[in-house]
Amino acid sequence: EFKNNMVFNTAFFLCALRALRGVFSVKLLPGQPLRPAPTPLMTLRSIVLVVVLASGLVPAQAADPVSGLKLPDGFVVHEFVGPQLANDIYTLHIDSTGRVVVCGRGYVRELLDIDGDGRADRARELVTGVKDGPMGVLWEGETLYVVADGGLKRYRGVDGTKPVSEAETILLVRTGGEHDAHAVRRGPDGWLYLICGNMAGVTKKLITSPQSPVKDPVAGALVRISPDGKQVEVVADGFRNAYGFDFNEFGDVFTYDSDNERCVGLPWYEPTRFYHVVPGSNHGWMSPQHAQTWRRPPYFFDVTPPVCTLGRGSPTGVVCYRHTHYPAKYRGGFFLADWTFGKVWFVPLARAGSTYAGKPEVFLEATGEDGFAPTGLAVHPTTGELFVSIGGRGTRGAVYCISYPARLGQGKAIPFTPRAGPAAARPAPPASLDSALRTLASDTGPVSKLNAVRAVQLALGDLTSRAAIGGVFEGYTLRKQPTKMTAVRVADALRKHFSTGHRDLNRELSRTLAALGDANPATTRLVVGRLTDASDPLDDIHYLIVLARLPTPLAGDEVDRVATAFLELDRKLTRAGHTRDRNWPLRIAEAASALIRTTPALAHALVDSPRFGRPEHALFATLDGVDRAAAARRFLRASTGAGFEWTPAVVELLGALPDAEVRPVLAKLWDRGDLTDALLPLFARSPVEADRGKFLTGLGSVNAGTVGTSAKALARLPSTPDGAELVAAVMAVRRTADGKPETAAHRAVVRLLRARTGQQFTGAKDWEAWLTRERPDLAKSLVPTAYDPAAWRKRLAAVEWTSGDPAAGRRVYSKAQCAACHDGSKAVGPPLQGVTKRFGRDDLLTAVLDPGRDVPPRYRPTRFATTDGKTHDGVVVYEAVDGVILQTGPDATVRIAGARIESRRSLTTSLMPAGLLDPLTVREIADLIAYLKSLDAKPASR
Repeated sequence: EFKNNMVFNTAFFLCALRALRGVFSVKLLPGQPLRPAPTPLMTLRSIVLVVVLASGLVPAQAADPVSGLKLPDGFVVHEFVGPQLANDIYTLHIDSTGRVVVCGRGYVRELLDIDGDGRADRARELVTGVKDGPMGVLWEGETLYVVADGGLKRYRGVDGTKPVSEAETILLVRTGGEHDAHAVRRGPDGWLYLICGNMAGVTKKLITSPQSPVKDPVAGALVRISPDGKQVEVVADGFRNAYGFDFNEFGDVFTYDSDNERCVGLPWYEPTRFYHVVPGSNHGWMSPQHAQTWRRPPYFFDVTPPVCTLGRGSPTGVVCYRHTHYPAKYRGGFFLADWTFGKVWFVPLARAGSTYAGKPEVFLEATGEDGFAPTGLAVHPTTGELFVSIGGRGTRGAVYCISYPARLGQGKAIPFTPRAGPAAARPAPPASLDSALRTLASDTGPVSKLNAVRAVQLALGDLTSRAAIGGVFEGYTLRKQPTKMTAVRVADALRKHFSTGHRDLNRELSRTLAALGDANPATTRLVVGRLTDASDPLDDIHYLIVLARLPTPLAGDEVDRVATAFLELDRKLTRAGHTRDRNWPLRIAEAASALIRTTPALAHALVDSPRFGRPEHALFATLDGVDRAAAARRFLRASTGAGFEWTPAVVELLGALPDAEVRPVLAKLWDRGDLTDALLPLFARSPVEADRGKFLTGLGSVNAGTVGTSAKALARLPSTPDGAELVAAVMAVRRTADGKPETAAHRAVVRLLRARTGQQFTGAKDWEAWLTRERPDLAKSLVPTAYDPAAWRKRLAAVEWTSGDPAAGRRVYSKAQCAACHDGSKAVGPPLQGVTKRFGRDDLLTAVLDPGRDVPPRYRPTRFATTDGKTHDGVVVYEAVDGVILQTGPDATVRIAGARIESRRSLTTSLMPAGLLDPLTVREIADLIAYLKSLDAKPASR
């Protein structure tokens, strides 16, 4: 184990020699000992020193503590390794002998602390040829398991002396993606366990064992592989994207699953969850097999409820503390890593019947500027210290070691003491529809009735019609529609139990009535009655969706009551502390549209309501059947009041009014940088010379539509000799070409240049060469697209970071147009709450200055070409065989029918433009960073 550590070998030899001298009287000459014989105490002390060094019981504490990380009293953290030896770490593993392994894109390395000072001095490659960033690794003796390159791989002969390249595939699964296969561990039963996200491709085809607890897995799954690799089972399924898992001292499995983040503010949103994984259990997530975003609620009897929930976040590492170095409260509990908000949670566990209960508490939290995005957790088997790796998406990599100095040298690992685990949790399907209805009709409590309603849903074939996947009605439809007679009989039986006062029971009764398409007006009246000023907004959304599935039109005051419910959703959600994400406006618009089709009077009631006029109501003004001009005038009147906040959606709506009516308002809004893309199309309707500067600004927009609109507007104005237009147009050609002159924006700019110059070039290089040759005075004004790190390092060295003012930074944030892409429910860039915890200041600034350096897959745009000659760039929000929904801007989505898609191409570029910080002063940059740090203090959504 220590054969490659010369320093340790030398120390060990000298100490051993000293100890042995007390046992044997070594003499050079008769009567002359080599040195005075040691006392028994000296001998004992030497032997203890040898044993302690050999066993590694004393954690090294020479390394300096790390600042910027908040821990409970008594704990100390130091950096074990920095980015020089291992950057952008995806996962961390410590084997049973204490060998530390880290993985990142293209590497699997062992970290070596040669001099024993508590810091790794050297890293050595264990394997070669890995292309993915492995998210799971397990080292046993000389066998190394790696989750990468399309499967679970096994490398033999890995002893650290030289890297190994040959691997055999144990299991074929998808790897490398953020929702693919992740952590691998050896279970106390000797089998290998592999946790997989919902896109890893785990299906029944993978199963080879007839004893598999799950026969037809859905979404993410925990897979179990026999020691000989011949038997593959699925232990549990229904996870969204659990990265890590571990076993407690009794051999029970626990994992930490991600939330359905884009559904924040919708009734089916579930926060991150910590699960006790029971064989055969399902955990509610249904994508990609049966749904896109809807998930079964945790109160369904066939869904496993979590031990606890932990709010918004991105779960990564999971480890059970099976050691005694830390205080007693931590023994047997779990540490959980959250990448998004830079936290490590601790969940103490207590038995609660056949499962466990635990209340989470924050164990470690980032408070400094050095980026802390935890990706992996491991407990050292000898010292009992917790190791935490950081990295992901190109961020700074490091490993931290957390010890408890009051107990240095004390403690031992807690061995497994397996006990009989819980039985498989997959419930048997109900015997029949009639038996389920009889249970519902019996004199039982609300929980029994709730279980009976779920049994009715299962007896009818379960929820989620394939035709509804990707829309608001996923969880409000049946996979197979029953006969009309059956639907009426079941609806009549369910309706009489509605309004029981039990929230979950009412939800499921109404959901099932919606799935049946109950046409009885009594059902509509009962559901509308749930919409009150005091009702919960998440319940309101649920009942509005139910109403949208019922075929009976709203009558009388039901119309106004439903209009009020829609218009008050934003205010109620804000009051309740709920945020909204990308899917929220899409789903609400779908429900409102369906209700307008059934009850056209609702369109007028929305705009005519005295409550209409807040910026959030622009969503309803875009629906078919709504009078857009009337809605726009309502907004104009509302804008004169105190506190009105213009948004791009409201500005865009002004396009429904004559130019003369809105021009004065538009002129006053021009200085708002976050409204530029919405304002320019309105100015372009009737371009005038005074607006020329606005259109030159538009040529530099990140939004291709704005570039094209600005070019067309400039073409309608007289040519100008100052050359600013030529420079802006040539730069726009360079940005929009992307290797091919196929985009509409590119064609518009080329037409403008041809009209101004008489030249017939198409490519960006030709236009740049022409400008350099014909107008050298202008060519020098072309801004280089490359990011100059040296120049920016020099500039940033002059920034006084401690002088940053968050309030002033909010204004800089707007000036730099950050809000247009990162704020609101339709943001095309990642949310910035928690950004300074998971990114260090240098990483964050680099991401802004060089946005194309590392574009996360989730925010990487796709270019679609359609059969009518158009192209659309944006982030895919939803995709199916019958079409896609593309988010092309902060407040713009495009739905493209599948039959119209001619081609698609992923773009490696970012929607975020380079040069956003160029016009800022060093003080403004300090203010901007201070503002981004202030976002970390805001509470996460539930």
